[in-house]
Amino acid sequence: MVKDKGVNRFFLQSVCEILGDKVKNLGLLIALGTHPLMTEEKIEEFLNISGDERKNRYGKFNIFNHMWNLPETFKTIGAKRSEQLPRPG
Repeated sequence: MVKDKGVNRFFLQSVCEILGDKVKNLGLLIALGTHPLMTEEKIEEFLNISGDERKNRYGKFNIFNHMWNLPETFKTIGAKRSEQLPRPG
């Protein structure tokens, strides 16, 4: 986990400022694997924001844990054959 929570807050603020007026809502995933599942309070602590700030300032941004271990949380939105992928070099 990033020790400097100011970096996490800066990232959140930057993404929200850049995309805030361009989207109706946006999901931000907390990537699990480097740390355990986070409670709502731990997510706010990780991002260095308060519950009120999360609700009022970042309300249209859904911030949640990446549930990589639950296949029912995934949806296939398309597929490409290997020959459709760009080749390096």
